[in-house]
Amino acid sequence: MTYRTRVAILILIMGYAALAALITNTQSIWIFFLGIVCFLLITFVLWLESRSVRWQLKVYKRKIYEVLRNLNRFEDPRDKHNASKMESEIADFYGNIGRQIKKSFQIEKQFTQNASHELQTPITVIKTSLESLLQSPNLQEEDYKDIETILKNTNKLSRINQALILLSRIRSYYNDNVEKVNVNDMIHHIIGEFEERLDHSGIKVEFQEENELIFEMNKTLCEIMLSNLVSNAIRYNLKKNGYLLIKVKGNAIRLENPGKHLTKNTEDLFDRFARDNDNPDSLGLGLSIVKLICEYSGLMVDYYHKEGVHELVVRKK
Repeated sequence: MTYRTRVAILILIMGYAALAALITNTQSIWIFFLGIVCFLLITFVLWLESRSVRWQLKVYKRKIYEVLRNLNRFEDPRDKHNASKMESEIADFYGNIGRQIKKSFQIEKQFTQNASHELQTPITVIKTSLESLLQSPNLQEEDYKDIETILKNTNKLSRINQALILLSRIRSYYNDNVEKVNVNDMIHHIIGEFEERLDHSGIKVEFQEENELIFEMNKTLCEIMLSNLVSNAIRYNLKKNGYLLIKVKGNAIRLENPGKHLTKNTEDLFDRFARDNDNPDSLGLGLSIVKLICEYSGLMVDYYHKEGVHELVVRKK
């Protein structure tokens, strides 16, 4: 366990202990802000970890340049023995780089998973305490409004944390258990999962299948990718007379839905935390997750908007 990991765990333990004390005194405002502080501290530690990895890569880069400069010195045939020795050193050096990068990646991945999991515990405690406070008969109307605001932001904090866990899972799974996934069958399954939400939104779904589409990728990531696309199409649909048209044709799957023209630049649409100004409750992570999965799985994703219709296309490269 690295020093920074121990510090992060200590921060979480101290934050949890402080939360318990605050909950006893029912000071909901401080409960919320302490949760925010814990989240920011964890984010800061993760940033330090990534800086450490980048610093190591810079050191390796300098060493590579040094080795290449030394190789240029071997011009005399009598130096063949030294050159062969240098080649062996290069092979060992690159092998060491690979091991160090893999080790750093595993440490960062494990830390992200542990930190996100531990952070979810105090968030859950905060939510439970706020929900209990809302049931108190002694609250004034202003108190209700304040607590509801805090609870709303706490729920958003929880969703952000869940998204970070999801991003960590994507990095863990992208090269594991690659198989032939039937996209048609997966879409039928996802439509069933979203049936209640679609009925509530009054959105009609049509699935057109011209052929069977197979993606060679991790099945879990395929479900995450397609679920995010369907969820995005529902979120940015019309409130009245909305529809979702899903087409499988050739080597691509297309999702079309009517909706307002986005205020966000289409070039930035797949950036992390990019969201439309008309939808402030969105985290702006859905399409960035889709793009990340596509990049890891050898797929392409594109967005088009024409005559009031949004279209997202995922195809094989």
